[in-house]
Formats: sequence, structure tokens, C-alpha cells
Amino acid sequence: MTAHPQLGENVVGAGQAAAELPHERLAWGTRVVELLGTQRDLYVQLDRLSQAQAGLVSAEDADGLLGVLGEREQVMERVLEVNAALEPFRRRWGDVVEQLDEPARASVNAIVAELETLTKSIAERDEADRRAMEARRAEIAGELGVVNRKQAAMRAYGSASGPGASAGPRYEDRQG
Repeated sequence: MTAHPQLGENVVGAGQAAAELPHERLAWGTRVVELLGTQRDLYVQLDRLSQAQAGLVSAEDADGLLGVLGEREQVMERVLEVNAALEPFRRRWGDVVEQLDEPARASVNAIVAELETLTKSIAERDEADRRAMEARRAEIAGELGVVNRKQAAMRAYGSASGPGASAGPRYEDRQG
């Protein structure tokens, strides 16, 4: 077993746990804590960007919003890289956590709890932003519909006032 498992390697093979040397277990335990810490830091960045995004959605700042979304995309690419590095540990998560020493296990549990809180907060804020943008889109669509109806009415009444048109009304109320 290597000190830092790569994607696709088994962290703990069947029957291998008992034969592992304590320093090897410490090395990959340290690696798990390191990766989860990196993931937490990235989610803290996503949370800050999500807060900025919410402000930009409220301010209807499309240019600023596009900038923040670009930054979020870059952070998400890094999150995916960390997730790939964590995959070998995830496949055997129960075994991994069981074999961590108590300080590492406590650290892992605290980081996982923080990640869950951050993920929930980001998802809730993103959903609120999605609803706000959808409401704004519907409002704009309604305004465009009114403008289109007014333009159609203006064309209907305005076409009689062009060159060579009669001076009288195009439409008449004959029933009075």
C-alpha cells in the first residue's frame, strides 16, 4: 500500500488491514484529513461565491453574475479533482474511518459535518437565486408581451396615417 493512494487504488484490501503497519495507516489517515480539509476550504470559497451571487441576482447585475459563475466553475473543477482523489477512500469509507486513530476520526467527522452544513447552505441559496431569476424572467416576458401588443395596436392604427392614406378613421363604431 502506498502512503498516498491514487485514484483507482484500494485503500484497504481484504485481510490487509491487520497486516498494515501503523505508520502506513497514519499516512493515509493524514491524507484523508488533508483531502477533506482541502475540500472544506473549496466549499468555503463556494459559499462565499454563492453569497456574492445572491447579492448580484438581487441587484440584477448580469455582468457581475457571469463573473461569479465563472469563478464558481473554476472552484468546482478543483472540487472534482479532490473528489477523484477521495474516491478510493469513499469506496471503503466504513473501513477507513474505523482504522483512523481517535484524533483523525474526530477531525474527519468534524470536517464532514462542516461540509454537510456548507453544502446545504449553498444549495438553499442557489435554489432561492434560481427562483428569483425565474420570477424576473417571467416578469420580463410579461413586459415584452405588453410591449408587443402595444406595438401591434400602434401599427394597426398608425398604418392609416402614412402617405396616401385617408384622413378619416380606419375603424368606426357604427352602432353608436
